[in-house]
Amino acid sequence: MYKKRLVTQDTYYVGASERRLALFENVYPLNNGVSYNSYLILDEKTCLLDSVDKSVEDVFIKKVVDGLNGRKLDYLVDGPFVQRKKNLKLQYRGSENQRIIDMQNSQTFNTSICDYMDE
Repeated sequence: MYKKRLVTQDTYYVGASERRLALFENVYPLNNGVSYNSYLILDEKTCLLDSVDKSVEDVFIKKVVDGLNGRKLDYLVDGPFVQRKKNLKLQYRGSENQRIIDMQNSQTFNTSICDYMDE
């Protein structure tokens, strides 16, 4: 079970934790697992900032679908933040490797969260 977590007006935390993971990127030891941070913005348009590992996708999808409350997901900001590619001039993303996917006009994710919302 989870509780909807409001971060700030119209922004919700929808991430998940994986406590069983012993290594991050198979290199760095983890004592308490890892947290996959993901945020859902509900404004005139909806936007999901980042996603999670497949190991926690079930709870993640439930949080996103619940947060959208029947609305369609408009945008997905995809990719990890990379410090060496940080660019403060970018809109809606923090580093140049991240991309903004228009979920309503893209075939990139043909089995995406949008598919789960129709169930």
